[in-house]
Amino acid sequence: MRLIPRYGRQRTERPSPRRSAVNPLAGRWSPTARLKLEALEGRELPSFGFGWASDNSASSPGSDSGNGVATDALGNVYVSGSLNGPTVVKYSAAGQFQWATPVGGGVGGGGIAVQGNNVYVAGGGVAQLDANTGAVGWTVSIPGSQRVAVGAATGKVYVMGRNASSQVFVTQLSASGVLQWTQTTSSGADWSSRGGE
Repeated sequence: MRLIPRYGRQRTERPSPRRSAVNPLAGRWSPTARLKLEALEGRELPSFGFGWASDNSASSPGSDSGNGVATDALGNVYVSGSLNGPTVVKYSAAGQFQWATPVGGGVGGGGIAVQGNNVYVAGGGVAQLDANTGAVGWTVSIPGSQRVAVGAATGKVYVMGRNASSQVFVTQLSASGVLQWTQTTSSGADWSSRGGE
């Protein structure tokens, strides 16, 4: 540990863990990110300790990103992003690394949702993963998809995005990944001005 002068005050710099094959996302979380998640969730998240805060010098600049985060009923944390390709990572409620799964098939890296024992990730399509093992159950290509949600009672999967004609779309799939319908806006329309219709 060493002291570094900063803006007329000294701050303590602590050594931080690097990413490893065991935990490819070590260093992705900071105390500030945890506080932002708490605000979004409306509750205090478990303390993950300093081990979740470090630098990214173990990876090449710009190669990794985080685009979505979700929690399940037990407080497990699921992160969607890119670790040299679309990947989903699971941490326990105590912050322990559980698994990391490259999604593949050109799908993933976008929004993420969890329902029961299933994790759904969007981005170029949608994929369903097993929450316990990370195994990919099914993938469906839906170009332009960015976000995903799951119906609590029905288990139906909803994907939103923007197609090649700049139309915002929403698509419904069955719980087993079968496309059921798609609705689009007029070209270039923005749903944010529709008051939640």
